[in-house]
Amino acid sequence: MKNYYFGKFLRRKDYKKRIFNKNDVQWNNNEVHEALVIPGNYPVIKLQGLIQHYSYHSIEQYLAKSNLYSGIAARELFDKNKKGYLAKMLFSPGYTFFQSYILKAGFLDGLHGFVVAWLNSYTSFLKYAKLWELCRQQKNQDKKPVL
Repeated sequence: MKNYYFGKFLRRKDYKKRIFNKNDVQWNNNEVHEALVIPGNYPVIKLQGLIQHYSYHSIEQYLAKSNLYSGIAARELFDKNKKGYLAKMLFSPGYTFFQSYILKAGFLDGLHGFVVAWLNSYTSFLKYAKLWELCRQQKNQDKKPVL
């Protein structure tokens, strides 16, 4: 996939598995970052060509989806009883920026790549901040006196 962000296609390409037999391959149950569950012996073939994915037309659109997806992801983590939000809130945004800007060569896209990497790191922070908020709300509910 060739991803479009804020008026420009980025150089980095994502590889997605998209053509499959529904009898053999299923989607997992994640609401955010859904993935295919592929049996180990299932043949995977890389097709030629690119899919143009118009991800985000504006930063405003990105932020709206970021707010939505980070809330869903935080709720999924909370429902799975994941509570390690402090370390993730501190370190995940930096790692996400490093991964997006350096490891995935976002720097090749200039300012576009920098903005995308920074926004990705912000979304990572937001997810764990929302998990922290959910945990605090639960803790406060558990402290209420029973009448």
